[in-house]
Amino acid sequence: MKEADLKTRISAIKEILKRYPDKNDEEITAQIRKLKADADVAEWKAKELRGDNNSKDKVTLIDDIGGDGIDDD
Repeated sequence: MKEADLKTRISAIKEILKRYPDKNDEEITAQIRKLKADADVAEWKAKELRGDNNSKDKVTLIDDIGGDGIDDD
C-alpha cells in the first residue's frame, strides 16, 4: 500500500479538525506543525534537486574518492 504524500496528509488532518473542532488539542496542533515543516523541507529538497532554488551557493558535494576507507601504505 502506497503512503500518502505530505500535502495529502496535511489536508486530511485539516479536514478532520474542521469536522471535530473540540478535538483540537496541543498534540494535534504539534502534528500539523510537524507535517507542514516536513512538507516545506520536501519542497525545498525537490527544488534543490531541480536547481530551482534562488540560492547563491551552488555547491554540490560529491564523494568521488570511493574505496573502503582503509589506507594502503
